Amino acid sequence: MKYSIKYGVNPPTKTFEINELEENFFDVLYSKLPENVNKHINLIRMANGTLTVDCKGFFIGKIKLQGNKHDMLILTSLYASYVADNNFIEHIDKWVKYINEYIIKDL
Repeated sequence: MKYSIKYGVNPPTKTFEINELEENFFDVLYSKLPENVNKHINLIRMANGTLTVDCKGFFIGKIKLQGNKHDMLILTSLYASYVADNNFIEHIDKWVKYINEYIIKDL
């Protein structure tokens, strides 16, 4: 498997195969981050198929690309966020900006 995804519970009640949307999304995200940051990205699958994403224990956001309803939680600062429901690839730069501003300085 290209990406290591852990489940939020063990054993999971439902397992998900990584789909093409997720693979494309994370291919783009990882390509925009330095290698030393990529190795600290953790993906945790929740029961509804959502992936929570953190970097070295710091929450980055959530993305749901399984099922019929897709959305993405984007943090814009330590205290603000919004949810996008389309054009997820375009919103990756917001995650990269957040990682650069709030997390990379600590790596």
